Amino acid sequence: MVRRWLPWMLGLLACDRSGTDSDTAANQLSASGSGSESGDAPDPACVYTPTVLASTAAIGVTGASASEVLAQAEGTFTGQIAWTSEVPLGYSGSTDPVALTLTVTYAGGEIRSIDAAPGECPNLGGCQCEPRLEIDVTWQLTSADGVLDETWVAPLLHEPQSWHMAKPIGIRSRFDADQTHGSLSSASFTGEGELQWLEASVTFRNGAAEGSVDAFVLWNEWAGAGAAATFAALEDGARDLACHELTGDGACALAGCVALVGAQQILDCQCADFDDTFCFASAPDPDAPMTWYTHPAGDTWSQYDQVVALPSFGDATPEPWRACVDAPEVPGCECATDAPACDHG
Repeated sequence: MVRRWLPWMLGLLACDRSGTDSDTAANQLSASGSGSESGDAPDPACVYTPTVLASTAAIGVTGASASEVLAQAEGTFTGQIAWTSEVPLGYSGSTDPVALTLTVTYAGGEIRSIDAAPGECPNLGGCQCEPRLEIDVTWQLTSADGVLDETWVAPLLHEPQSWHMAKPIGIRSRFDADQTHGSLSSASFTGEGELQWLEASVTFRNGAAEGSVDAFVLWNEWAGAGAAATFAALEDGARDLACHELTGDGACALAGCVALVGAQQILDCQCADFDDTFCFASAPDPDAPMTWYTHPAGDTWSQYDQVVALPSFGDATPEPWRACVDAPEVPGCECATDAPACDHG
């Protein structure tokens, strides 16, 4: 779940190596992030056409209704947040995880179905123009230590083919570190970088929320961004399925889930050279034999059935996992009988 500091890329490249001074970099960085909370910078490459929908039941351009999207994100989520002291601009307070509460509330805000069409694309490879559904909601991040106590009104986004969100549903809000309701301020950060602004973002799926507070900085004539803090939380009452939707052992721990290493199957019932970490509400016996399991996997672009070797859960297989012996229709599950499950190595 930890994201390293990077020169800002993926659409917000602000500077090059050829003697750009810090004032120019600041202006470029500011311009790159201009626009609404939904992230609409002026973009000649795409033409966006919004249509206001009359009700939460109306189907938008993404094929979903606002009620379907809100069912994934509205509510109270509890977990933990951890700040990082990583340079060039690190948090100067405690980096130990602390309790976090995330709430999303819909109170009749505007619903916009936004179609997207190519405009004057400057790239030879084409430009990605993403249709989306926007639902104006109120969301709040509150940490137990009082560092965060922030409330924003912003669009909840549904972008099934998003380039910038790991999951189709998410929300983000930019804010000034010196205009907060918690104790956080620009003085909370030390290092070489010059803080420009902060942006809180979170994605949702199946009862899990995973996000970060990103810092946008200038340093050494470069504009860059990185996660100043990361957090993960589960919707109240959600467990097995929600844990499954988190990514990485850091998110598992912050949400109170168990990180379990599995070996992914590749062709001919062989195990991949790398290990994946999966999140569960509880762990199997550490001495349990390795067993083939399958679960639906994917991202905003594709969905597929992944086959993984994990320590056996016995008869209490958590959702949405299934033992391969109970899923003969899944390609690759023939390994449940034709080959032994790979070990952790």
